[in-house]
Amino acid sequence: TEKYVTKTLIDWAKAIRETFEAGGTTEVISTRRLCHIAQSHSIFNDLDRAVELCTARFDDDNREAFNTLFQKKKSENAPKEEEFVAGGINEFGQKTEAEPF
Repeated sequence: TEKYVTKTLIDWAKAIRETFEAGGTTEVISTRRLCHIAQSHSIFNDLDRAVELCTARFDDDNREAFNTLFQKKKSENAPKEEEFVAGGINEFGQKTEAEPF
């Protein structure tokens, strides 16, 4: 869903910025780059590909670190299984109605 994508990208960028401030990385994910990732996601409907394409300009070490952190944040923000049933979210990220038994 849009909430999932938004929360994942914000948490990811925040973690990278905090790491940058602590001296753990030499690069950050700018707000402009986050907008480009969101636009790429809307074009390709693939968040992983959007992040991969929009982080291609970074050196190998930073790109790998960013992508690893992104996968972690993505799994942390993934909808829980109970959200997929009865009035939750289906596998396409769409709200569902409770199904009769």
